[in-house]
Amino acid sequence: MITNDIVNRELGILKRVLSYKGLRKLSIWHCLWPGIMMCLWFALWPLLIFSVKLHFSELVSEERLGLFVSTIAVVILGFFSIVFSFNARSLYLSVPYGFIIYSEMYSFFSKKLRRYVSTFLLWYLLVVVFCALAPFGFVFFTLITIGSVIVLSVCVNIGFNAYKLNAMASIITSFKSVGKTKALRNDDGYESIKLDEHNPATGLPMIGGVDVGGNPYGYSRHE
Repeated sequence: MITNDIVNRELGILKRVLSYKGLRKLSIWHCLWPGIMMCLWFALWPLLIFSVKLHFSELVSEERLGLFVSTIAVVILGFFSIVFSFNARSLYLSVPYGFIIYSEMYSFFSKKLRRYVSTFLLWYLLVVVFCALAPFGFVFFTLITIGSVIVLSVCVNIGFNAYKLNAMASIITSFKSVGKTKALRNDDGYESIKLDEHNPATGLPMIGGVDVGGNPYGYSRHE
């Protein structure tokens, strides 16, 4: 479990890391591929399972309309999954790699996000199967999917905002807006960089047990 003290401390370190090293550039594919995988998950399961039902049963007019609306809903859901994944990864993974692998905050958020996404993907698959087997299931598929997305959004907002995810996003965005680095105020409330202490493996000044690049003392992590 992560505490607010850990979050506040690492937000301070993140400011100094970005001030010293700036943001790293990510390839488009690196930011895009998880969204594409989720989009395929959202599209292929209904295509496969609903096709089987269409092969063995005749649809009434209400079910045909429901199937048409469901197809549109799946396309929209897949599109937004790509956009959300791309924006999130291009923002939060643009910080130096050494900080990401060192940070308890990043590790906590990453595990929590994986849990949310994996639960939603499994739930989505169960919804597809249920709607394919239930009478007039196509009619309710879109409503259940929209309701599930709303519940997921609420859970994510509550689960992450309690740990100041917005503050971290604001810090990263501020450095993006100025290109690379941004001057820090002396009264920001965080301990100063120890310029007289350096990581022997990287030559970078230390902040506690790590240097400003996020590398633990005596180590240099390469991408």
